[in-house]
Amino acid sequence: MSAHIINNKKDLQAYCDYAKTRPWLALDTEFLRERTYYAKLCLVQLATDERDCAIDVLAIDDLSALAELISEHDAPVILHSSRQDFEVLFQSLGVLPSNVFDTQMAAAFCGSNMQIAYAAIVKERLGNEVAASQARTDWSKRPLSTAQLTYAMEDVEFLGELRDSLIVELEQNGRLPWYEEAVSELYTIEDYTFPPELAWRRMKGGRLSVRSQHVLKGLSIWRERKVQKMDIPRTWLIKDPELVALAAQSPTTMEDLTNISDIAPRFLEKNAKQILSEVTRVNEEHSIEALWPDERPFNNFQRNQVKKAMQLLNEVAEKTNMASALIATKRDVESILRGARDKAPLHGWRYDVYGEQLLELFAE
Repeated sequence: MSAHIINNKKDLQAYCDYAKTRPWLALDTEFLRERTYYAKLCLVQLATDERDCAIDVLAIDDLSALAELISEHDAPVILHSSRQDFEVLFQSLGVLPSNVFDTQMAAAFCGSNMQIAYAAIVKERLGNEVAASQARTDWSKRPLSTAQLTYAMEDVEFLGELRDSLIVELEQNGRLPWYEEAVSELYTIEDYTFPPELAWRRMKGGRLSVRSQHVLKGLSIWRERKVQKMDIPRTWLIKDPELVALAAQSPTTMEDLTNISDIAPRFLEKNAKQILSEVTRVNEEHSIEALWPDERPFNNFQRNQVKKAMQLLNEVAEKTNMASALIATKRDVESILRGARDKAPLHGWRYDVYGEQLLELFAE
C-alpha cells in the first residue's frame, strides 16, 4: 500500500470530512516512548474502504479535525491491540476512539492467542505477508523512508477485511456479545491518565506490612511526580521491585540508607531527604489501614487449589475455543481464593463459563 502523506491542516480536514462518509475507519499510530515518560505521537495511519493516508502529526499544529473524526465517528474504528494506541492518542489529542473494533481481542474470542501480533493474524486469517518490522525506527525523523511508510501503511491495509471475517465468526460462535462486553472495558479513561496521586495502585504491595504499604504509596506518588516533571521513564529513576524493597526496609536514618543493597547508592544519596521524610511521615501516622489485599505466600493446600483452578481454566478455554486470558488470569484466581469478589471472572459471561465452577471448586 503506497502512502498518501498529509502534512497540513487543510488536507487533514478534507480527508476527515471524506472519512466520515465511509462505512469504517482503520487506525494505527507510530510513536516514541523509550526515552520519555510521555509517548510522542509521530504518525497516524488511516484507511477506509476506498482511500488511505498517513498523517504527519509533527507537521500539523491543529489536529482537532482528527480528534473529532476518531472520537465522534458513527462507523466502526478498527485497530489491532488498541491499548497502546489509546494511550498515545489520549495524551496527544485528549480523546479516545469511539465505536472501536479491536481485531486482536476479537481474534482471541475465535481461538487465536491473546497476544497475536498483527503480522501473524494477517498471515493466519488472510494468507498475506506484511512488511518486516520497523520496531527500532525513530519515527520522529524526517523524511520517512519508503520502507518505513510501507510498513506503517500495511498496519491498516488489512484491518477492514479482518473485521469482516471476525464479525462473521463471532456471530457464528455466539461470542459477539461477549466480545462487545470485553472491548467496552477499554473505554475507561482513567486507564489512560496518570495522576500521581493514584500511581500506587499499579504497584504490588500485598506482601508488605501495613506501614510499609503506606511508605510504598508515598514513594510511588513522589516518583510519579518526579518522572513526569523530568519526562523520563519510571525505570530510569528507580524500578518497581527496588521501590518495593525500599518500602519494605523503610529506612529511618542515613546509616540505614547506606546499608541497603541492590539499589544504586547514587540514587539513595540523591533522594535521601524524600525517602526518609516519607518514612517519618508514615511512622507518625497513628491509624492506618492496609492498602493492598494480603498477598503473602500461599500454603501447600492453597497452591494446590490454584493449580486445580488453572487446570479448570485451561479446560474451559479449550472447550470454548478462546484464549484463557480473556476469561481469567492467575492473578484473578489467586485474588478470588483470598476472598475478593469484584474480579471479572465472577461477573457477566465469564461467570457463566468459568466463575461459577471456580467458586464451587474453592467451596470444596
